[in-house]
Amino acid sequence: MKQHRTLWFWCIWLIFGYSGPGRAASPRVEIIADSAQVKVESRTISVVKKGQTFRLLKSEGAWVAIQIDVDEKPTRGWVLASAVQRLADPDVNEDSEAPAEPLDVRLAVDLTQVSGWGQQSVLYFKLTIANETTEPIDFKPAELELKADDQFVPQVVPNQQMNFGYPVFTDASMRAQVQQGAIPLLKDRTLAPGAMMEGWMDGI
Repeated sequence: MKQHRTLWFWCIWLIFGYSGPGRAASPRVEIIADSAQVKVESRTISVVKKGQTFRLLKSEGAWVAIQIDVDEKPTRGWVLASAVQRLADPDVNEDSEAPAEPLDVRLAVDLTQVSGWGQQSVLYFKLTIANETTEPIDFKPAELELKADDQFVPQVVPNQQMNFGYPVFTDASMRAQVQQGAIPLLKDRTLAPGAMMEGWMDGI
C-alpha cells in the first residue's frame, strides 16, 4: 500500500495591503483559439473567446488553469494549453530576479472575515490548498497554525460554542452570507497529485 506523505503547515503570514518591491505581475494568457471550453473534471463551466486574456494559475500536462468570472464570482478552471499563449511581461528579462524555489504545495488566503464584536468575535479565513507534487498528501487542518503580525491566531476549539448569531460573508462582494454554524470548515483529506481544495478555518 502506498504510503502518503503528511503535510505539515507551520504558519501563514497574512500581509494586508502590501506589495513587495519588484514583485512581478501575475502571468496572463491570451485565448488564441476561436473559442475554448473552461472545464473542471467533466463539467464545462464556461466558454471563452479568442482575444480574451486571463490570469494563469498553473499548468498540468495538456491543460492550463486560469481564473475567470462566473456570475461575478472568481472561479478556477482548465483550458487546453493549445488554446492559449502566454503573454510576455515586457518589464522582465534575464537580468530580472526570478521567483523563489518552486513550491510543492501552494496555500493561499483568499478571503478573511470577522464575525461578531469584542470578545465574541471570530476570525475566518477562506483558504485554497493545491497539491503540486506527484504524490498524495495528507492535509490535516489541526496541524495548520495561523500567524498575523508575528502573533499566533488560536483555532476555535471544536466543541467550543462560538455561534453568537452573527452572519459571515462568504464572498468578497459581501452579497452571500451564512450563519457561523453553517461555514464549510476544512476537514482532514488526502489530496491527490494536482488536486485543489477550498474551505474555511476559524480563529479567535
